Amino acid sequence: MRAEHTQSIIHQNKMLKSPMKSLLSLMLILLMGSLSWAQNDYNWNESKNKHGDLARWSYAGQLIQAKRFAEAKTEIDYFLAELPNLDEDLYKQAITVYEGLERDEKDPTKKTAFQDTVLNLYDKRLSLYNNEAYVLDRKGRVAFPYLTQRSNYDAEALFQLYKRIIELNGNNTYTYNIYYYYWLLANVQKAQGKATDEDLDASYDLVTDILNAQQQQYSGKASKLKQIDYTRQQVNYYYKEKRSPMDCATLGKRYGEEVNDLATAKKIQSAMKSKCEDDALYLQALETIFNQEPNTAICQELGVYYQKKGMYSKAIAVFNKGAELSSSSQEKAGFNLSIAQLYQQKGDKNQARVYARQCISQGYYTKEAYKLIGDLYLFSYNDCNGKDIVKTRSIYIAAYNMYEKAGNEEGMRKAEEQFPSAEEIFLQNKKVGDEVNTGCWINETVKLRKR
Repeated sequence: MRAEHTQSIIHQNKMLKSPMKSLLSLMLILLMGSLSWAQNDYNWNESKNKHGDLARWSYAGQLIQAKRFAEAKTEIDYFLAELPNLDEDLYKQAITVYEGLERDEKDPTKKTAFQDTVLNLYDKRLSLYNNEAYVLDRKGRVAFPYLTQRSNYDAEALFQLYKRIIELNGNNTYTYNIYYYYWLLANVQKAQGKATDEDLDASYDLVTDILNAQQQQYSGKASKLKQIDYTRQQVNYYYKEKRSPMDCATLGKRYGEEVNDLATAKKIQSAMKSKCEDDALYLQALETIFNQEPNTAICQELGVYYQKKGMYSKAIAVFNKGAELSSSSQEKAGFNLSIAQLYQQKGDKNQARVYARQCISQGYYTKEAYKLIGDLYLFSYNDCNGKDIVKTRSIYIAAYNMYEKAGNEEGMRKAEEQFPSAEEIFLQNKKVGDEVNTGCWINETVKLRKR
């Protein structure tokens, strides 16, 4: 509605003493309000009482703005019956009212009746005002959730609706309508023998391209990206579940020649994940995505792949990129912990500690990071073995302190078993509680404890 709020209508009504004056005043206020929004191209020609209808239309708008849909229904129904050619805006507002009534209704019979009215209003709007792409896209938002709850819905007609929506709207299709389309194709059309594996393949490629385009278009818009991600997950699930299994060789033949194309690489990634990860094509696809469109998700997937294959330096580089791209401290800490673990696997204890400490400073995965540092210290005896046995064994006290911060009792027990003995402390002319620096690469100052 284009009406601006009229101020203090109720107050003004109460100030009038005569019921007739109250009615006339209200009509006048509403009429004045209507003048600010009523469009010149509204078709009031069929109105028998234009001034009264203008006021009533303005009043309907105020009710809709206030989401008083039950009251607005009376006004909207009047215009649908008496002035059905008023303007497309009538059908927009009528749909808003009936969708609101449907959401609020608890009685199943009434709820179904409201749903039918909404769908009929979309059809009427389309017949009067065309704009097929937009109107069908809007209708698609509700048609699937309304109709698929019914045991006797016309699945073929519903599928054709979503097929038409995608044909008309392409990359601008409402994201959830893409999911509805593929759900009907995979779960109904395929089950009824109306769709083949090749149809699932072709439609999968089509909708994946649309989702990829939308991901680019809405980059930075978290709520929209969440919709896209959910839809992609659902499409991937039904594609894998309902299509006859393809072996890795078949997937390679289908996609391999275009692995350097970003859109194709994303399809390969989705199709091969969890079942063809040892195939060289899967790695090529991950690398293509990482090189052309790096994001934290692909950094995680590619980094883990390299790590499993023992390609630690490459994994570290990818995880570092993931940390750089991370938008949250938690995500960044996760990448830093992974890097610390990789340096630990490489035997670079100092660098492992550097990244574990970064993880701790970010406030996430701190127990894991402290345990990792404790492990580094616990297994550094050969690195730090010297003539001073107390100084050497003090590294176990440093390890114990890290395990304690991690809440790791097993690590604490193992470290405590290697503390210097009372005799060793005495022979070094020291006593329990003295401060000792571990020296070596650890370089921690600890208070002496005995085993």
